[in-house]
Amino acid sequence: MAIVYFSELEKGSKLPATEVGPISRREIVRYVAASGDFNQRYYDDDYAQDKRGVIVPAMLVMSYFTKMLSKWSSSSVLRTFSFNLSKFVRPEDSLILQGIVIEQHPQQSQVKVELWAENQNGEKVATAQAVIVLPMAPDKPISKKSQESGLYISAVPEKSNKPENVIAQKTEEIHQNITNILAEAAEVGNKLKEEISKKIDAVKEAAQKDDKKAIAEAAPKAKAAPAKETVKKDDKKAKAAVAPKAAQAKEVAKKDDKKAKAAVAPKAAPAKEAAKKDDKKAKAAVAPKAAPAKEAAKKDDKKAKAAVAPKAAPAKEAAKKDDKKAKAAVAPKAAPAKEAAKKDDKKAKAEAVSKAPAKAPATKAPAKKEQGKGKK
Repeated sequence: MAIVYFSELEKGSKLPATEVGPISRREIVRYVAASGDFNQRYYDDDYAQDKRGVIVPAMLVMSYFTKMLSKWSSSSVLRTFSFNLSKFVRPEDSLILQGIVIEQHPQQSQVKVELWAENQNGEKVATAQAVIVLPMAPDKPISKKSQESGLYISAVPEKSNKPENVIAQKTEEIHQNITNILAEAAEVGNKLKEEISKKIDAVKEAAQKDDKKAIAEAAPKAKAAPAKETVKKDDKKAKAAVAPKAAQAKEVAKKDDKKAKAAVAPKAAPAKEAAKKDDKKAKAAVAPKAAPAKEAAKKDDKKAKAAVAPKAAPAKEAAKKDDKKAKAAVAPKAAPAKEAAKKDDKKAKAEAVSKAPAKAPATKAPAKKEQGKGKK
């Protein structure tokens, strides 16, 4: 560490450039564990995938400027400090930190410096401003009042018991504790990564096996599909080849049918006409003979009826007389039999009533009045 005196500076004086990086993921994880800021954007690629990837914490970038100032002037007081991050810094980026004196205040022995950081592509990613109190000269150190007005940075030995060195000693102790915590966090992170990697490999292995099974099951179907397609194509070709011949055959059949009809038509018409004439002749020849035959049949029918009628009338009259005689002979015997049957029926009913148990007298329901008017 060096000591810079106010008298050695002027407006426009440049601070020595400081190189940082490449910024490793290990350094990011150590910072996250020490600060307690466990934002997943700082270390989780899957989580940060939709947010354009993992980034370096802004406060870590700011700490690079404070380290730069402590190296530039170890015996000084940092009175004010402001910081702005204009572009995300990514893991594995390299930074170049630069600065320049923009103001001087001799009465307070303080300077104002402007700082900035550029990445490996020459892009400005962060800026800062600081007001620093410097010793005026080797024989004019910073007053105690000035030391108490800000953060005092000293270059004296770490184990000094002077009050002004307490901050530096505590800072070193904190830094060492942070280093230990970050180392432990890195080991835990590595173990987790190994376990996750093993699980991922197991899942990939299972997926590959399932994929092979699926391919093996799909292979026969894949072979059968082209065969079916080939059969369809052959069928289409066969139909396409047969279609023209079938059409021609139908056309020829139609023509032959027309020719046959045309050849038969002239002969069929005279044959029909001759058949009609022969039918008329047959009817004309039969008609004179049929009429006398019908007339003779009618006469014979009348003669038969006239011959039967005299004999039928006496027979019907005799049948009626015999019927009357039979009824007259049966009537005297039938009347006593009917009377006896009625008496037997009455006796049977009387006996049945005497044997039957007595019944409670039935209550008659009141007669309902007839509703509506009767028909006239």
